[in-house]
Amino acid sequence: MTATVSDRGTVIICGDHFDGRADALGGPTEILVKDGRIAQLAPAVSRPPGAPVIDLGGHTVTPGFIDCHVHLTMDASDLSTQLLDSTATKALVGLRLANDYLDQGFTTLRDLGSADPEWPTIDLRNAIAAGTVEGPRLVVAAHLIGSTGSHAAVSSLYPPRWNLPVSDPADSPDAIRRQVRQEHKYGSDWIKPRSTD
Repeated sequence: MTATVSDRGTVIICGDHFDGRADALGGPTEILVKDGRIAQLAPAVSRPPGAPVIDLGGHTVTPGFIDCHVHLTMDASDLSTQLLDSTATKALVGLRLANDYLDQGFTTLRDLGSADPEWPTIDLRNAIAAGTVEGPRLVVAAHLIGSTGSHAAVSSLYPPRWNLPVSDPADSPDAIRRQVRQEHKYGSDWIKPRSTD
């Protein structure tokens, strides 16, 4: 459910709530949201003058869910075809998928790699963080790092005569260091190494 939150604060009335700490539901509660953050959670919260009230009295409210392993720009069911899409197409499809997760209650996603020579998940994360587009918070490992023949070497899906820069195998300590430094330079939050196992 998407609702507009007022600058003055918004009060959310909850029929029940789960706070992620207790083993049971916590009962009816109210939440005061100010500046995009929970300012107060109690059976009855202070109500700033003119603050709108959202009545979810028939619903149970929970903190946002976190999925620690997604690939917003990679579709394993059709990877060899999807890898040929443009970087922009991958980012736009990733945005739609990110918002599908948001609609299901996931407010944070950790994306563990795209198979694209550019940085679609970094751009998507930055656009969401800047408020340019709506979506869940993203923590991103922009690319998979692995040796030739590993799970990260997705260019092996194509004949050798096709020189497609969809992956860059790292077969030595120096090559791994170079890729890690590049990932850091362009803003990866996370490094995802892959072995041949």
